[in-house]
Amino acid sequence: MALQLVTTTQMVDDLADRTGWSKSDIRTFMDHLGNFTLDMVEGGYRVKLPGGVVVGAQIAPARKARMGRNPATGEEIQIPKAPASAKVKAKIVKPLSDAELPSVATLKRRS
Repeated sequence: MALQLVTTTQMVDDLADRTGWSKSDIRTFMDHLGNFTLDMVEGGYRVKLPGGVVVGAQIAPARKARMGRNPATGEEIQIPKAPASAKVKAKIVKPLSDAELPSVATLKRRS
């Protein structure tokens, strides 16, 4: 049950109506915003986007090798060590985290 996705075209149309800018100017701005965000994240920075989303790298710490159990057989197994890694994460912050969502029934109808 996935909610309906707002497409880039719909977003461009709505922003053009709200701002009075041309659709080509909005597409250009959105492309530049996307490229800027990508460049900053690749450079090791976090970016707070308008509306309440922070995008950036998150470090997963290294894990030592350890003994574990196969849940299906109960047999002891060696779980290998894992090096530290970095992944791109997005975090919802205020004001988006405080948004008043529609009811579950409404969301189900829209999916």
